[in-house]
Amino acid sequence: MAPPPKSKEEYFERFGKTWKVLRAGSFPEDEALDPSRAARTYERGLNPPASAGSCARCWPPAAARKRLAQVKAPTLVIHGTVDPLVRPEGGKDTAAVDPGRQAADDRRHGPRLADPDVAADH
Repeated sequence: MAPPPKSKEEYFERFGKTWKVLRAGSFPEDEALDPSRAARTYERGLNPPASAGSCARCWPPAAARKRLAQVKAPTLVIHGTVDPLVRPEGGKDTAAVDPGRQAADDRRHGPRLADPDVAADH
């Protein structure tokens, strides 16, 4: 992980570059939103250790699988087929923790803010 940015300008530049990679050529409409999203996250305050922890939760340990199995509510796991961090098999594996869960692949989902209309389609 790179050291924290030293200026607001550096943060904005990294934000745009990072999300361009994460979008993997998909969601071009989101690129126009990058400056306002970068401004909001910068104004909230930066917490690099929290960001690293959030990313680490993309790959839950076996203990998390046990906790997932305790969830009794009907669950739909929507996983993006264009996510460059976690392959679609990761979403299917998460759903397989409990046979009552359903998995859905969706090309419109990736590592981005979810569109509520996408979830409603399922």
